[in-house]
Amino acid sequence: MANYGMEAHERDGLGGNIGLQANKRGDLYTVKGLPDFAYLVNSGVCWQAKSATTAAVVALPTTASILDIQNSAAAGSGISLVILAVGAIQVAGPASMVCYQLIYCPQILKQAALVADVTPVNLKPLAGIYAGAAIVDNAGTVVDNGWFPICTSANNPLASTPGAGIWTPVHGMLVIPPGGSCGFHCMASTTAVTIQLAVQWAEIVL
Repeated sequence: MANYGMEAHERDGLGGNIGLQANKRGDLYTVKGLPDFAYLVNSGVCWQAKSATTAAVVALPTTASILDIQNSAAAGSGISLVILAVGAIQVAGPASMVCYQLIYCPQILKQAALVADVTPVNLKPLAGIYAGAAIVDNAGTVVDNGWFPICTSANNPLASTPGAGIWTPVHGMLVIPPGGSCGFHCMASTTAVTIQLAVQWAEIVL
């Protein structure tokens, strides 16, 4: 088996080198110097979009979604939409306790082009206007390949509480490749729950 050496270079401009250490199994010792996703966000490749205010459903949906995201990048480009987090703002609710959960439907086959009626916003202020590969469609249509949970449920013990919500890190466990798409929805204990559903992603080459 070949042996390989590694060398890390300091990023402070001093030009020094840092020796790397590994344990007897070959695991590399590292110390994280930045918070999660700070480098990606600072690079300007992280975006977010949210839906219009929409009522939740009380049964699993079929073809209707609150928000659709499609990757219009060319096949073979490697440009992927790596989902970082999903969330929802509760705009209104009933005069009773409610619970709700965000769900998603990945598309097995390529869909026809969606309608780009939501403009993504960068997670980094002053990063400019979106000109990437994501097509974000408010209240789009999907093929029912099955709906899956994508966050823990929110249980709101207070009656009619605007401003309650949910936010769940996905950490890249959902990737939309070139030509792929995915629909998102909200299932709740009552349709009196209305939300704005949001998705955050990094647009990078994999």
